[in-house]
Formats: sequence, C-alpha cells, structure tokens
Amino acid sequence: MMNMIRADLYFLMRGKGIYITFGIILALNALVIFLLGPDADGNTVINGVPIPYMGGTIDGVTSLSLLHMTIAQINILLMVLVLLSVSPMFHNGTVKNDLAWGISRIKLYLSKLVVSLGLCVAMVAFYMIAGFLMATIVNGFGGPVPKGLWPTLFQSLGAQLWMLFALTAVLVFLVFVTKREGVVIVAFIFGAMVPQFLFLVLNDLGIRFPNWLLYFDIGSSLNRLAVLESLETRSVLIILTAGVVYFLATTIGGIIWFKRGSVK
Repeated sequence: MMNMIRADLYFLMRGKGIYITFGIILALNALVIFLLGPDADGNTVINGVPIPYMGGTIDGVTSLSLLHMTIAQINILLMVLVLLSVSPMFHNGTVKNDLAWGISRIKLYLSKLVVSLGLCVAMVAFYMIAGFLMATIVNGFGGPVPKGLWPTLFQSLGAQLWMLFALTAVLVFLVFVTKREGVVIVAFIFGAMVPQFLFLVLNDLGIRFPNWLLYFDIGSSLNRLAVLESLETRSVLIILTAGVVYFLATTIGGIIWFKRGSVK
C-alpha cells in the first residue's frame, strides 16, 4: 500500500491543482490578517466570541486565535484536495489497471483515504503556519503570549482536525460511490453549506431549534470546537463521537460498496 500512496503523492505533486489550492489558502490567510480588524473597543467577534487585539493590527500572536477560529472556511478546499487525489483514477481508467494487477479493493480504497487524510493535515498546517508567518512578517510577533494560549490552541486544533478527518472520510466515500465530481460538489454544498445557512436564516426569523442538532453538522462543529474551553465536556464528547460515527460508517460502507460494485 505504501507504493500506491507514494505514487499518488508523486502524481499530485506533478499537477497544478494542489499548488493552486494552496495558493488560495494564502489568499484566505491574507483576508483574515488584513481585513479583520478591531472595533472601537479593540475587539473583534469570531463565532460569537470577542478576540482581544494587542494594538491596532493583527500580529503573529493574535493571528493564531483568528486562524483556528476561522478554519471552517477551508472546508471547500478539503473537498477540492480529495477530488484531486481520488477522482482521477475513475476518469482516466487507472482503477481498472490497478485491479487487473491484483491490487485488492480494500487496499486501493484505504490508500486513497490515507492520501486524502495526509492532504487534510497538510492543509490545516499550511493554513495556520502560513497565516502566522504572514502576520508576523507584516506586523511583528506581538506578545506577550496570553497564558494558556498553546494548550488551548492545540486542543482546539486537535478536535477540529478530527472533524475534518470525518469530513475527509465522507468525501472519499462520495467519490467512490458516485465516481462523478459534479455529484460530489453538489452533495458537499447541500450537506455542508446549506444546513448552516438554514440555521442562520431560521434563527434570524425567530424560529428556534434544538442546539444539539448543530453537534451533528460538521461545519457548525468546527466553529464550536474553535471555542473548546467554553463548551461543556458533554458537548465536546457528542461532537467528537459524531465524528467517529461519520468516519467509521463512511469508511466501512465505502469499502463494502467498492468491493461489491462494478468498475466501468
């Protein structure tokens, strides 16, 4: 399986798509660093939580909180990365060659999943590191570092990364089941973006719904986990357990579907 993973990474690095995607991440970094700014009280609000600024600019230290609290905005780029790593084998027919060479369907599925998870980690790391460096180069490191920043940051990022792993597993499942990029894109829009929009609209209209429903929406969960320290332990466990269910259900279901399905 390692040979398949290395081959997938080699072809990804040869293409332009991955570089364009990471270029978009840099643009998003710039939006966060240069367009978000403090209000008259020296604060801004992200996901309903005021973030203190040190001075009138976003420096390196301040950027860390802003970046991990806006990490949900790169969801759609995760979909792009999964499509880049999985879809080509269906439209160029290499899946037939792989199976003809005796590669098991389970190994083929898992190799694509591992590559996609690796791209997910790289995406999150690049978003955080590039944004921090950008803010530091332009506005300085800042400081002093608030007490408890690093433990809180890594705990929140770890929880968010797990939910992004769950989303990755769902996206890989959709590619293997549908084998069509357009269907995956539409499914992503309706599954990951429309619910959050509806929640906001209904809330503005005064229509209330149980808050626990948001625990099962990955996008909403990412926003909630950005303020992990303000959540009850029970809420965190529900969100992370939902991520486990999504990951296992789609991975096991995807392998079973791929094993039993035909490859055209």
